Amino acid sequence: MKFALTKNGQWKHISSAERGLSCSLLCAVCGEAVIAKKGAEREHHFSHAADTSNCVTRRETLLHLCGKSILLEHKGLMVPPIDDGKPSRFLQFIELEAEVRLEGFKPDLLGITDVGQVAIEIGYSSFPDIEKRITVSNSGIRTLEIGLDHFDPENFDVEELTNFLISGLAKKTWLSLVEVNEQLPLPEFENADDREDNESKWSWKEMILYGCRVAVRQFKSGWIYIQSHGANSVLISALWKLRRSCKGSLWVPSYRSSNFPPKYRDRVWAELHIMEQDASES
Repeated sequence: MKFALTKNGQWKHISSAERGLSCSLLCAVCGEAVIAKKGAEREHHFSHAADTSNCVTRRETLLHLCGKSILLEHKGLMVPPIDDGKPSRFLQFIELEAEVRLEGFKPDLLGITDVGQVAIEIGYSSFPDIEKRITVSNSGIRTLEIGLDHFDPENFDVEELTNFLISGLAKKTWLSLVEVNEQLPLPEFENADDREDNESKWSWKEMILYGCRVAVRQFKSGWIYIQSHGANSVLISALWKLRRSCKGSLWVPSYRSSNFPPKYRDRVWAELHIMEQDASES
């Protein structure tokens, strides 16, 4: 491998490392100490200091890891237009995490922004097939695909990669600019007259959470919808964390709505009352 990490997480190429163990660098994959081998015969490279290491890396692993670490550090990047008719923009993450498992797929990065949840997939030699694209689309989570296949995975320039990821727009594609409204368990009415009796289908409550007015609806099915128009960053983050803790929860961008399955009803109401109390005490 041609790259290793300093103890403070900075990426270093073999060409700029001191020879041997004096380089004081770590494997970016397993975190074990590495040796900088810079002899006269073989191509310069890093190897694990311990012969017992079972760490295995693919050719593009370090490029992929470096890309993720850059995005985690900057917590923002230029993205193509999110909605038709709107310009490209810099998307800032309130929170950003790596390798978060969702229903049906596990994106490289997942975070919360002013447009809701956004996932990022970084590709080099493999990209989402049609089945995965359908899964991503059905999740309702905006997902950005970034291609790094034009970089040399063994001899890339970290500064160039950083500029490409943070400031550039090339090889960035939205995989899931879709609405999921029709896939949600919205209240059903057999005919127009039934709509007059919809109070029997759901109950609602208006709450003030962290200075924001929200509407909470609990349907007869047990699903809870929390609409949060005009939410601030504190409320956005709190609702995102609540969705993360409730498997199967959804974010619907067009309604600005967080939707929770029936089995989490008690937990959701308890968390909402805690948010309400926290807001009144602050």
